[in-house]
Amino acid sequence: MSNYNLVFNEYCWRGKELTAPEKSGIYCAYSCVKQNGQLLVHELLYIGQAGDLRQRLTQHTQDGDFDSELNDKKVVFYTWAELDGRSLDACEAAMIYHFKPRYNDKLKDRFTGHDTTNVKCSGKWAFRVKEEFTQKPTE
Repeated sequence: MSNYNLVFNEYCWRGKELTAPEKSGIYCAYSCVKQNGQLLVHELLYIGQAGDLRQRLTQHTQDGDFDSELNDKKVVFYTWAELDGRSLDACEAAMIYHFKPRYNDKLKDRFTGHDTTNVKCSGKWAFRVKEEFTQKPTE
């Protein structure tokens, strides 16, 4: 069994991706709703992996990903957990299969090609993913 401990202690708003590290990791994109002067996490939109988090998050903004989520009351932000590049595929696949974010088209219906994977997500910015789960292959 593979074990991953992801600590989501950093975040950035869409458009401020240069604050993200140039390191590998798993990231989550969320929509937030402005309500009564506060920002409330609305939805986990997407889970991804990157060899360079700063570059990948910047690419999402440049490509217009998640533009449909933006309006005068909604904003998008990213959280991430640094993770060794060799571990990204299994960890990302397990998280997408388990959480099924709306914008992830692939990997939501199966978890194949990986061993049983245990993922523990924690940290101040682990919204909607703060839990521990074990994902067995679906084959």
